[in-house]
Amino acid sequence: MRRHSGEIKIFSLRHRGNDRGEVYKMEVTKDTDMIRCPVCNANLRYSVTESGLKCEHCGHVEKIIDDKNRIRRDLTDSVMREHEPWKESAVFKCGLCNARTDTNKNEIMKVCPFCGSPNFLKTDELPVVKPDSLIPYKVTRQSALDLFKKWIRGKIFSPGKCRKRAVAENINSVFSPTWSFTAKTRNRYDGVLGKDYTVTRTDSKGNTYTTTETRWFNVSGSIDADYYDVLIPSGKLIPQKMSKKLEPYPVSNAVAYRQEYLAGRAAEHYSRDIKTCFSEFEKYIYNDLCQRIKRKHGADHIRYMNIDTAYDTKQFNYILLPNYIANFTYKKKYYNFYVNGATGKVVGRYPLSAPKILLTIAAIGAAIAGLWYLMGG
Repeated sequence: MRRHSGEIKIFSLRHRGNDRGEVYKMEVTKDTDMIRCPVCNANLRYSVTESGLKCEHCGHVEKIIDDKNRIRRDLTDSVMREHEPWKESAVFKCGLCNARTDTNKNEIMKVCPFCGSPNFLKTDELPVVKPDSLIPYKVTRQSALDLFKKWIRGKIFSPGKCRKRAVAENINSVFSPTWSFTAKTRNRYDGVLGKDYTVTRTDSKGNTYTTTETRWFNVSGSIDADYYDVLIPSGKLIPQKMSKKLEPYPVSNAVAYRQEYLAGRAAEHYSRDIKTCFSEFEKYIYNDLCQRIKRKHGADHIRYMNIDTAYDTKQFNYILLPNYIANFTYKKKYYNFYVNGATGKVVGRYPLSAPKILLTIAAIGAAIAGLWYLMGG
């Protein structure tokens, strides 16, 4: 495999412009500092079906030997200085949607690959943190489109025309930046828990009825808990809620980062640093421990809980997750959807049919009324 530069390649596609529905014609100019085919000297791009680099011209395939040795790095105060910078990358920023994209430092991009704005410029930001690992794509672009069709057709509360005719207008493969955290914890806690119980009472007319009350009690103790590869999204192209819905990702299939996996693809620049995401991880740990403590004491509610956490180990891994970002239109409105590039899971927004929802509610109400009547009122 050889790397060359100097040739200019221009291609066009259509993409959602902004929230007003304007559509730009994208012209992306790239300095092809690409990996070249050893047979015909054409560009090599990462192929999902071949799990390697495939020549766009002659079809020659260069296999990539996966390195499964993912190293978790100790999370220390100086970790950002010690972490290897991504020297071969540069950061581009969109002036319209504020998206940041990590690309090869020799690449020239004239428009934003996400919103189509021509106000897309290379910044003076320092080299970002180099990824430790990534999960390779296993879903092809065509498979992602087919999965979208199946997904939208299964939305029974969406208008019939939308389910039958919705077409993905744009689909881009983008590696999403994510911090993966692993920790072994020892925890001491004290708090107030509540357990529900049923009480039978009699009213003034002699009728009996039951009511649920809560008995509150103090607790204290210790609990150990280990966490492995908890994913905290750090990008913003995919909303946080959608990112969590796209899980799970097969983290066990992650490989050590190699530039070849990004041939012909883009990686979103992280917008939340490791400190911010670790704080979110700590909240995740607290909420998880609260549920564990509640189960330990057979409780139903938590009024107050104080937890002191000590870390035996605290590690992280900066990982890139494979996703497809796309949208479709219905009645001149845009609806975004996303496809997990490793599992094929589809999530997103879609229009709802008010008549279908009202008819379903009416049918459920009629069924309940009928059952009540049959049971003697």
